[in-house]
Amino acid sequence: MKHLATLAGSGWLRTRSSGSSTATYHLDIWRRVTGPSAGELVSEGKLTAELLTIAEARANGRAVLVLTDGDPIAVEIGNASGEEAEFKVIGRPPRH
Repeated sequence: MKHLATLAGSGWLRTRSSGSSTATYHLDIWRRVTGPSAGELVSEGKLTAELLTIAEARANGRAVLVLTDGDPIAVEIGNASGEEAEFKVIGRPPRH
């Protein structure tokens, strides 16, 4: 994988029923360089937000992370511990 960009900042984690929580995030964007998925972009990172919002986002399977520049991206919450969680971007990666 080839590292293309790192995005970090403050934004919001939004869920369907809990509304939104302020969030800080660190997001890496990669491009696969070998194999059948060569050329595919992969975006994943870590975020910190309110525990209730993270728990709901994880239970629902998806949430929206609004980046510092206002760009909303769909995310899937993975491993979580308290107010910290790993996430993957679903669909198109953010502009970098």
